[in-house]
Amino acid sequence: MPIPIHPIRRVAAWNRFLRKVRVLGFLPANVIVIFLLGLVVLISGSEAFDSSRSDRKARPVSLERVFAKEPMINRHVEVTGMIFPEANITNRSMRKGIAGPVHSVHVAMLPEGGKQLLLIKFNGDLGHGEPRLVTVAGLLRPPESALSRSLDAWGGRLAGLPVERRYVLVAGMTPAPVWLHVGIASAAALLMLGFLITFRGGSVPAPPVPTEETHDA
Repeated sequence: MPIPIHPIRRVAAWNRFLRKVRVLGFLPANVIVIFLLGLVVLISGSEAFDSSRSDRKARPVSLERVFAKEPMINRHVEVTGMIFPEANITNRSMRKGIAGPVHSVHVAMLPEGGKQLLLIKFNGDLGHGEPRLVTVAGLLRPPESALSRSLDAWGGRLAGLPVERRYVLVAGMTPAPVWLHVGIASAAALLMLGFLITFRGGSVPAPPVPTEETHDA
């Protein structure tokens, strides 16, 4: 199936324009765009793969299974344990260097008789109250870079106990539909292909103009 010429011509025009824009004084902007589109394809493809392996309904698992060396295939889980609201890491919005209100908090959860913590991320300021036994459903996600840096500075420990570093349970979060990630990856891949096709010259050849046939009288 031939690629429609008009969308390719539009991408070619973008390519010509971005090729003239230099980032850091030497790097063409269209190269950066191609790199970013490739990154979107990789990330969205990875998210689609992870979502396809996660159940639509949270599956009950033990905290010991989360802490095990074998990676979690299904990351939509439901866990039960003691939470310690006072053992928390708050996330505040910053404006001009001034700390704003708390928008989320990571609270420590400990299995009965356990010696390792799982961080549960809640929206809002829930870092108060007495320790209590709770059941939380959500999605296991890698910790944010800021959280990882904080844990590194504390030696990977909170309240004197080691913290699970591979996952944070985001309370209430469910897997995104696979079709959403596939759609994003496909759109980015098509756009990246258009940039690559028109990369060298920034243009495509014009379609042939049909000629009128003449007939002898």
